[in-house]
Amino acid sequence: MSNITGRLLTSHERVLLFDLHAFFGPIEDDVCIGDLRCTSSREETTSLAVNAFKRQCLRAVCNAPFAGGYLIRRHFGPSTEALQIELRYTTYIVGEAGAAFPLIEEVVHRAIAAICAEMVGTMEEMHAQNGRVS
Repeated sequence: MSNITGRLLTSHERVLLFDLHAFFGPIEDDVCIGDLRCTSSREETTSLAVNAFKRQCLRAVCNAPFAGGYLIRRHFGPSTEALQIELRYTTYIVGEAGAAFPLIEEVVHRAIAAICAEMVGTMEEMHAQNGRVS
């Protein structure tokens, strides 16, 4: 993972790493976003993620009970933000095992695409304000 983020940083200013997990209990929410309690990503990035899932009609919380684990702790840095995204099993396993998986896959895809699009838009605005071309 370090090699991959290192290569990405040779051609990009920032990297956003998503560590995807699934859970069952101890909460009733659909998604828990972990950022090591505001350590592995900027507050704005975490808010983008939580709101992106909420716009997909999922109940999303931050850092409780899952604040993040080894992967994001190991790989976040000055130019790399990292979020752990925990999806509740019952959000995508309905009836027969995996029956709703294509649906949640599309929901997660849309949420992550929205996060990335907003991040790119924010970076372009910052560049424009600083007189830089992205």
